[in-house]
Amino acid sequence: GKTEEYNGSGFSEVNDMNTARGYMGSAGTQTAALAIGGLGPSTYANVESFDGISWSEISDLNTVRRGTGASGTTTAAVAFGGNPGSPPYFSGDTEVFIILALVHCILSML
Repeated sequence: GKTEEYNGSGFSEVNDMNTARGYMGSAGTQTAALAIGGLGPSTYANVESFDGISWSEISDLNTVRRGTGASGTTTAAVAFGGNPGSPPYFSGDTEVFIILALVHCILSML
């Protein structure tokens, strides 16, 4: 999981994600971001948070998915749809992430 930051004129390498993958959902900003699910040697459920310096795994999706849509911030995000990697190849699942102080609540809706 190579991570590069843009400073307005060029990119520089920063700390890598814990799990290298592509086709993930993402939400947030350059200094507060989420990487959600994705595809590597297999389809992942990992959710990692970036604080502008390093990545930390904060949770897992209830369903492994790649190509997941996502929107929001690191404290309130939604992940929706995606491909679980096996039939049926598209998911209508929606998962909501709400993080308050040190409490991480995951609500799953079908």
